[in-house]
Amino acid sequence: METPLGSAVPIKGPGRWRVALLDTWRRLDRATLALLGLLALIALLAPAQWLSTVRFAGANFVALLPVLLPSVALAASIKASGAETLVARAFGGHPVQAVLAAALAGALSPLCSCGVVPLIAGLLASGVPLAPVMAFWLASPVMDPAMFVLTAGAIGLEFALAKTLAAVAVGVLGGILDPHAAWLLLRGLKTLGLRVARHNENGLRIARWLEAHPKV
Repeated sequence: METPLGSAVPIKGPGRWRVALLDTWRRLDRATLALLGLLALIALLAPAQWLSTVRFAGANFVALLPVLLPSVALAASIKASGAETLVARAFGGHPVQAVLAAALAGALSPLCSCGVVPLIAGLLASGVPLAPVMAFWLASPVMDPAMFVLTAGAIGLEFALAKTLAAVAVGVLGGILDPHAAWLLLRGLKTLGLRVARHNENGLRIARWLEAHPKV
C-alpha cells in the first residue's frame, strides 16, 4: 500500500500474512509447485503411502547429492562469473554448427543423466537456444571420458569410438529434428522390422531364382 506521495505504508494485521504468503507463492518456480502438487495428490489418493514416498524420495535425493552438487556449482559459477554470455554466444551462432558443437561438448562432458539437469537449467536461463541445449542434454549421458576409457579397455577402442559417434549423432538428431520430422522417424521405426524382413525375403527369392536360372 502506498500514500499519494509514494511512500510505502506497512500492512498490519491478518492482511500482512496473506500478502506474505501470496508473495512466497509467486516466487516458487514451476518445478517446486509440481513437486508440492504431486505430494498433495499422493496424500489425497493414497494417504498410507505418503510417508513412505517422502522417505524414499528424500533418501534418493541425498544419495544423488554428490552428483548434483558439482553440476549446481558449475552452473552457479558460470552465472556468477558472467561466463553465460560467452556460452550463449558460443551456442548462439549458426544453428547446425551450434547443435554440432553442443553435441560434441555433451559427448565429452563428465556429467551423467542426473548431474546434467542443473547445468541445462542454467544454460536455458542464460539465454542459450533450445536446440543446442537439447543436443548437449541428449549426448551427455550416453558417453563421458570415464566411460570411454572403460569401454575401450573392456570391449575395444573401435566400439568406444563408435559409441562416442553415436552419442554425437543422438545429440545432433535431437537438436535438429523438428517435431514433425521426429514423428515421421518414430513412425518409420515402428515398421522397420517388418520392412527389413520383407527386404530379406525378396532378396532370398531373387537369389534362388538366379541360382536356378540356366544362364546364371
